[in-house]
Amino acid sequence: MQQHLSGGFQLVDWQVDPALNQLSIDEKIFELEPKVMQVLVCLNEHAGELVTKDTLFEEVWHGVSISDDAIYCSISKLRKTFRQVAEHRSPELKTIARQGYMLYNNPSYKVLNSASLISHGRRHDDCLKSHGVSMGLEQNGYSNIGIGKKNSIGAEKKVKRPVQSSELKLLNIELFVNENKKKNQITTHRSLNQKLKVLLLILVIAILMQVMIILFV
Repeated sequence: MQQHLSGGFQLVDWQVDPALNQLSIDEKIFELEPKVMQVLVCLNEHAGELVTKDTLFEEVWHGVSISDDAIYCSISKLRKTFRQVAEHRSPELKTIARQGYMLYNNPSYKVLNSASLISHGRRHDDCLKSHGVSMGLEQNGYSNIGIGKKNSIGAEKKVKRPVQSSELKLLNIELFVNENKKKNQITTHRSLNQKLKVLLLILVIAILMQVMIILFV
């Protein structure tokens, strides 16, 4: 492994110096722990390929029994260092769930063609959404530069779908139900108001009768 740590190399806008365990960019220097640097070198040697935990254990720790936390910590420190600058200036370090890691020296968002989007960087379905690149949709009448159909100036056409009769029926039923609910609520309020008026009238009559009884007795 030592022979891999002698020469420096470039990672996007970063300069890597394995011999000194340093990363530098814009005249700023970041120190890395030796094992963290060896993890970065290993990932770079397999750039664009899946690097499993077993591979890292073998090439960095030389088969020494350690916990997975050592790898997690190294990856976290690398990402923290790369976040010191804008995203497009750093390599992309992806975690492949339950498998390992992949390092891409060319950030995917710098590449706009479909072949590069598959071979570099982020998940290709995310890149398709951001760049509008279609994969094998030409046979369905779609352009090879976008998800939807394109006109001559590249604007996406929205195809209007006619409303089905079943949808109209459901809409009419919903409107009918809502209207009936409103009518029922109005009727209920009116009924309550009438009952209150009757109760108040009875109460007033009872009070008057009591007053008359007191006056004439």
